[in-house]
Amino acid sequence: MVALQSISHSTGRAVLDEAEAIAASWRRCLDQYGMDPERDDAIQIVTRRELRDALNPLDHLVSIAHRELDELHGLVASSGYAVILTDTAGIALTCHADGDLGFKKWGLSPGAVWSEACEGTNGVGLCLAEQRAFTVHRQEHFKSRYRVMTCNAVPIFDAFGDLAGALDVSSCSLDIDRRLAAFARAATERTASAIEDASFRYAYRRNWIVSLDPSGTSGALCAFDDSRRLVGANRKARAALGVDNTLIATGIEVHETEFRDFPLALQGSLFVDGSRAVLQVARSAPFSPPIERPARRLPLEPARAPDLAYLVGSEPTLREAIRRIGATASLDLPLLISGETGTGKKTFAEAVHNSLVGEEHPFVTVACATLSEVAFDETMFGIAGAGHASVRGLVDLAAGGTLFLDEVGDIPLHLQARFLDVIELRQIKPSGSHTPVTIAMRIICTTQRNLPAMVAAGSFRADLYQRLCGLAVHLPPIRERQDRPALIEAMMVSIDPLAHLSAEAVTALDAYSWPGNLRELDRTLKIVRALAGDRRIGAEDIKVSLPSKAPGSETRTELHALLGSTEREVIVDKLQANGADVAKAARALGVSRATLYRRMRRFDIKTT
Repeated sequence: MVALQSISHSTGRAVLDEAEAIAASWRRCLDQYGMDPERDDAIQIVTRRELRDALNPLDHLVSIAHRELDELHGLVASSGYAVILTDTAGIALTCHADGDLGFKKWGLSPGAVWSEACEGTNGVGLCLAEQRAFTVHRQEHFKSRYRVMTCNAVPIFDAFGDLAGALDVSSCSLDIDRRLAAFARAATERTASAIEDASFRYAYRRNWIVSLDPSGTSGALCAFDDSRRLVGANRKARAALGVDNTLIATGIEVHETEFRDFPLALQGSLFVDGSRAVLQVARSAPFSPPIERPARRLPLEPARAPDLAYLVGSEPTLREAIRRIGATASLDLPLLISGETGTGKKTFAEAVHNSLVGEEHPFVTVACATLSEVAFDETMFGIAGAGHASVRGLVDLAAGGTLFLDEVGDIPLHLQARFLDVIELRQIKPSGSHTPVTIAMRIICTTQRNLPAMVAAGSFRADLYQRLCGLAVHLPPIRERQDRPALIEAMMVSIDPLAHLSAEAVTALDAYSWPGNLRELDRTLKIVRALAGDRRIGAEDIKVSLPSKAPGSETRTELHALLGSTEREVIVDKLQANGADVAKAARALGVSRATLYRRMRRFDIKTT
């Protein structure tokens, strides 16, 4: 046999450093595309049908990426960044952005085309052309209108190693310097890697998945069938092993030297002899066994958009609220959603929009806390001619969909009167026009403030409050919900459809009062899932990091004591149920015997 050194996937073009690649892109814009950097062409936006056609083949990737993109936006939004996910043609499929910053006018919205051929040198276009990460900072953009932007784009590859699209974070803030851009790029690269990892694990969810790296941190993953034949490898693993689709399709055999059982450590060598390929492996390594989720759980496909059934669960107060929303849907009443921070008010609003209006229609967010007199008319109502190019405001953009007023209690008092006709009559008067325009849209608002008390104090207009409160829904905090165990399980399914929480783990999580509500629960479950490598999560895996004493909540020490007590009881029960046979008890708990022995020593559990 001959050791296989490498398989080339390059295009034959020399790899340039970033500055040289940007210069080469400028030359293509001039010579190949015939672009004028000063020409202010309209941003190319595909039709809704074209956007749906672009989404269809990547629907599952978009579903998997949804929460990762939310988390990335949470990291970079304070620096004025928007987050977009594109296909290989540069079409923006999704956009996570704060609506009040006017990202749409810069083309940072679904349907915008960011290929190099359309918009010249930019982060997405260059990333797709070179299939590697790029930062394009201000003056490095070819078109002059984009020279206030900083773009950080990273390619995303599918489970089969092919380019699937690009992940980009872009900002028009003048405060962005190279240091902040480097932070945003690093966060984007981590998110892209997490999306690729999740996509591969889902594609091969019925196979054994093994990490090349003994620490499990490299992101190089392989999939084996029950016959221990290599059936899949992600991009990083392909590069490390030197395999491609053709070689994988031939069926790569595994030659074991010292291993005792699955999983297999891919630390040996790949050899090819004619049409036969052999992978030599040695010892055990991090792995994920194939897991079939119980039938009682939700479908395997994660929802692309918030779902009312998932949010409401079996909570009686919320089920009654949904009944009232449905019964009054034809009346088109404004909906006012109240609740503590973290109870999911915006997510609930999006779910109502998807249910009553439809996900394909616009959901336009107005961050009320940021409203000011400066540029208020242009932002909210747009400009109609009068010597200026027409600009659509946020209200106009919500036509046919939903205008979402986030935290209405934060609208400055001197601006509240401006919303009266918008809420009551759905009418606007664009700046420069004397003719009111009627806009067909729904109004949904949220608040964590006590609006009646604000009305009594004179800090919120009574007439605006009456218009907003067409139908009121209060989202209870987790500590008051009667369906906490089911909610915990449903949220874990939304994080990882293949993860399984044991009854003991659910009991331990249910015992905490969650002062941070859904946001805190979501963060904690993600930590728990990340620490449980095999997706089977028991009470022994619950190691949460919580704030110090909050009203009605346990301290971190109290919670850990509770979890420790629960874990000891679980271990004792399993040992008793299996006749003190440690090997059988370990299998029942889904852990190794060594792990169980360590737990027994920790809790001073003896079998004799």
